[in-house]
Amino acid sequence: MNISNIISKFKMQIFKMLYEDKEYKFSCTAETSMTMDKDFIFIPLVPTDKFEETLKNVFKNPNCKGIIFNEKLLKVEAYKVWFNSFMKENSSKIEFLAFVPNIYNLTLSIILEKFIYYSGEVVTVVGTNGTYKVAELLKYSLEGKYNVVGTELGWTCWQKLFEPILISDENTEIVLLEAVPEKVGLLPIVQNFSNNHIIFTKSSIYNMNLYEDMEALSNELLKVLAKPKFVKSIILNQDNDLISDYISYEYQDKIHWATEILSDDNSKCLAPYISLVNTFLHYKNLPSCDFSNFESGLNLYSLSKNGNNEIFVVNNEDLSVSSVLKSLDEFEALYSDENKIIVFEYIKNLGNFKSNVYDEIFTKIAKLNPSNLILININNYNHLYRRINKTTYIQNIKYTLDNKSSIEQMKYYLKTLRDKNNSVIYARLNENTINLLSEDDCEIFG
Repeated sequence: MNISNIISKFKMQIFKMLYEDKEYKFSCTAETSMTMDKDFIFIPLVPTDKFEETLKNVFKNPNCKGIIFNEKLLKVEAYKVWFNSFMKENSSKIEFLAFVPNIYNLTLSIILEKFIYYSGEVVTVVGTNGTYKVAELLKYSLEGKYNVVGTELGWTCWQKLFEPILISDENTEIVLLEAVPEKVGLLPIVQNFSNNHIIFTKSSIYNMNLYEDMEALSNELLKVLAKPKFVKSIILNQDNDLISDYISYEYQDKIHWATEILSDDNSKCLAPYISLVNTFLHYKNLPSCDFSNFESGLNLYSLSKNGNNEIFVVNNEDLSVSSVLKSLDEFEALYSDENKIIVFEYIKNLGNFKSNVYDEIFTKIAKLNPSNLILININNYNHLYRRINKTTYIQNIKYTLDNKSSIEQMKYYLKTLRDKNNSVIYARLNENTINLLSEDDCEIFG
């Protein structure tokens, strides 16, 4: 895109500009930026804890010729100091540097500008869980037939919507996006994308501190359909109540219902997602895809060995209440006759659904009858478990990230699990716990 067009259309404070009419590409993720083979400008839509490390890596690519910052960066004293250091190191490489009032609005504006010239199709996977799995399966089934650009594991909710469009070009035929309601107001962005196929995964309780009830979550998900003229097709399962019960009549001729498929043990976790993908392929007059050789980059869980113990670690990416419940079923199927230890950290953002969710989860755990149940920051719900199982030894651990003493206790207690013998250990941890593990513990708990 021509940098002079960007400047003329969007409000920004220019710090440096060497070439007024130069064409640049744009990127907002480290992964694609580090491999870009054309001159580009980086828009850092990255988590704050990875901000400095990301920019350091991005500027190792000699094709990175500029950067656009949020204005609020210079209002934080720590970043002012960092910015001075950053400029000393990279000023000679930079051709363009600007600050904008809202970096997300700017990125969206650039996206919509690109759509004026984009003639391909968009496939947006919408839901609270399984969106990456569907996008991954779609890419696997469409590559070789179309020029496809898609999302990557670990991207933020903003990057999943913006980056594939940013890096698409005139040869791109299909752009794969993920729309996850991690932020209120994020999903309505999707309604602005033309030639859009919408695939709804079955949603469940998710981030309910943002949505007061399931109907509010449903309304947020359905906002992707606000502009009928831009929607080419809708793919969903019959039992997706959050969508099927509320979808507008004007979309009835665009709906394609996915049928649940029978699958072997190796792919049963992927079955609901494969059915959605194959339904889309049928709509495109393509044959169903054989996924027998498909290897997902995002598994429900991982297994490792530690001495005489097996460690079953629930994958922290793409985590939802339904995936936790499914992981407990998988754990039971694998280790029905073994001595079990359950390590379970609180689930974030459950809102008013907290008690009901833990009741359902603890009912499953109680039937597993573990010898030890280690609850991290959820001691208020012990009584739900004790109603069903009175034999398990329960250990409550409470810690906060701003309490050094509690973090040390947490580290120590998790290390003691390595001394257990002849047990299988189920671990469901949040990223904040994983971040404070030692290197050795990380090898055990993922």
